[in-house]
Amino acid sequence: EASRLVQEGLVHVMPRQGYRVAPISLRDVRDMFGYRAVLEGACVRIAAETASVEGLDSLEPFRVFDASRHPDGFIGYNRGFHQALAKLSGNARLLAAVASQIDQMDRVVTLSLDAMRKRDPTRLIAQHGEIIDALQGREPRRAQTLVVRHVEEAQKRVCAALLKLAVVE
Repeated sequence: EASRLVQEGLVHVMPRQGYRVAPISLRDVRDMFGYRAVLEGACVRIAAETASVEGLDSLEPFRVFDASRHPDGFIGYNRGFHQALAKLSGNARLLAAVASQIDQMDRVVTLSLDAMRKRDPTRLIAQHGEIIDALQGREPRRAQTLVVRHVEEAQKRVCAALLKLAVVE
């Protein structure tokens, strides 16, 4: 477990002292979001072209945030949506990469949540609906553009919140 955390850059090995939690850098946060935009853009492009109608229809519950379906709140809803998009690509490696990236980002997203608590998730849910529409309409370019824009907006929100909390280098 410790070696995985070191490999993912979440902790640093301090020779003869143990481990230290890695500081959060704004550059790394931006890199994580950039990587995620590329991954998810590829996923939705493939999904728009190849996913089954049933698979695309399985996204319908994500048009609404229902707290009773997501015990870990909006974060769980959002994670589920983005993992569902990756799964629809039918590419196991893309799915694993997206899931891993979302897991690695949990720390920064969780830290930034307090600063964003007052935000209304209506806009984010509406963006999910637009992505679903593009996928179901078999519009790969539009789906890709929408998901990349969605991830880029999340990056701006999270980075602003982390700066406000002064938890980044």
